[in-house]
Amino acid sequence: MRFPSSRVMWWTAVAAAAAFVALTGTVARFGAVVGGADRAVSDHARSFALTHHGWRAFWSAVTHTADSPVPLCAGAVTLAWLVCRGRYRAAVFTAAAGVGATVVRLGVLHAVARPRPVERLTASAGWAYPSGHTTGATVTALVVTLLVLLVARSPRVRALVPPIALGWAALVGCSRVALVAHWPTDVLGGWLLGTAATGLAGWALLRAGPGAAAADPPARVRHRPRVARGG
Repeated sequence: MRFPSSRVMWWTAVAAAAAFVALTGTVARFGAVVGGADRAVSDHARSFALTHHGWRAFWSAVTHTADSPVPLCAGAVTLAWLVCRGRYRAAVFTAAAGVGATVVRLGVLHAVARPRPVERLTASAGWAYPSGHTTGATVTALVVTLLVLLVARSPRVRALVPPIALGWAALVGCSRVALVAHWPTDVLGGWLLGTAATGLAGWALLRAGPGAAAADPPARVRHRPRVARGG
């Protein structure tokens, strides 16, 4: 797997942002229409979870892997590591993706002010749209994926880590619906917002200048003095 080009980053961010804006407008203006489908999924999820305790326990374990301290600690450790390695542009990219997604999410959260499902199966509070767990997990997974493609030299690491990280983010989103902590469209909004924010930050990283996405700083080549051979 290769590090995506700036064009791929740009159009991914644009597509995700456009879809997020469209979904946000739909949720805000046609909440009753969207809410009917959301409630049907949530009612089914609640009924199934209440009669399958192992299923509920599994999704509870998944959802807690994205509680706020987890992405925050992971981000802090990653930033410290990147700064120590002298990868300042990658550190700025990491911070920009996380901060950008958080700022937009909080703004939309209070602007839409959508109530959560009533009979939730896990502790949760605040407005519903977009899902904070899902947004944070998506940004974390995409940042990890891009940093691995940027830094890692091992083909095995580059092949295994991205699908594991992205699969985790997908599971976290599903867990919020399975535990009735969010409506399905809240989770979809979180996936879209996280993708848009990380894609835009990644595009800016590539536009920062030549070598911004190089796998490693250029190594110094030592030239050995030539030894004259006798004729």
